Amino acid sequence: MSLIKLKEIQEKYFSGEEGYLNVMEHILDNGYETGDRTGTGTIVSPTPHQLYFKNVAERFPLFTTKYVSFNMLAVEMLWFISGSTNTKDLEQMGSPSMAKMWNNWADDDGELGPVYGSQWRKWRTYNSENFLDDSDDFIGYKEIDQLTKAIDKIKNNPGSRRIRVSAWNPVDVENMALPPCHFDYQFTCEPISSFERTKLAGGRDTSNRDNYQDYLDEEGIPKYKLHLHMTQRSCDMFLGVPFNVAQYALLLMLVAKVTKTVPGDFTWTGINCHIYQDHLEAVQRQLSRRPKDLPKVEIADLDDIDKFTREDMLLTNYEHHPKIKAKVSV
Repeated sequence: MSLIKLKEIQEKYFSGEEGYLNVMEHILDNGYETGDRTGTGTIVSPTPHQLYFKNVAERFPLFTTKYVSFNMLAVEMLWFISGSTNTKDLEQMGSPSMAKMWNNWADDDGELGPVYGSQWRKWRTYNSENFLDDSDDFIGYKEIDQLTKAIDKIKNNPGSRRIRVSAWNPVDVENMALPPCHFDYQFTCEPISSFERTKLAGGRDTSNRDNYQDYLDEEGIPKYKLHLHMTQRSCDMFLGVPFNVAQYALLLMLVAKVTKTVPGDFTWTGINCHIYQDHLEAVQRQLSRRPKDLPKVEIADLDDIDKFTREDMLLTNYEHHPKIKAKVSV
């Protein structure tokens, strides 16, 4: 099969919201029934799946065949970024509904253990450096801010193949109320051509410039397009995945803003893609609907990932079909 033909197949069947709907149809047609941790029962795809979302700044992947709450997913992403692992912070940040959902796993104080935000911002190291010389006495641990390190690499070493963040810390997994489903993501920086940088410069006066590229640098015109790939080990296709896709597209846009890059494409890989048995009617209803044009998200011009608030994200032109209710399996 030619590369051109493969690209055509990717774009037709595995891109955008249409690709997401195709995956759900594939699971219904080819999946197998199995039990699960929650006791609900699922239909599982026998193979992993991958979805592509091109140019998220122009076509933000907030699905339209049912209503998806941008506020809930945006606040949850800010919660991850903050490093918090307590549901009370989620509520204070502006999403009581998301806090209520997470409280299904939290303790009486709203604590969840070292889940997503803890691993992104305070990954604990346990190695020989944590012990005294010639002794088994533990003297503590170091914390690694993975997200800050990733942002620093984008700014200072954009060609790196190590711009990645992991939430799956084997030492801490047993202490998490819910081990991470979306457990790993990696950024890639694609150089922008001189022609494209000129287009980004817009109507600036470029006459009598001795070194045009230096001028573009001085004007702060981005040199790179930023792409993101996320891997998910367990994928609730109806309820969870629409949130996760939009969340990581949003993360891509936030990181692009603070690194002065152009937000590019988001790729999602799902390993155990499943539909819960009690979601079947809801899925069929969603599959009967035709996708609408995707909306846009505008991000405030900030230079620090920790300064963003919910008010710094504006969703526009979100036209969608009615909400479809379904139960979260706990």
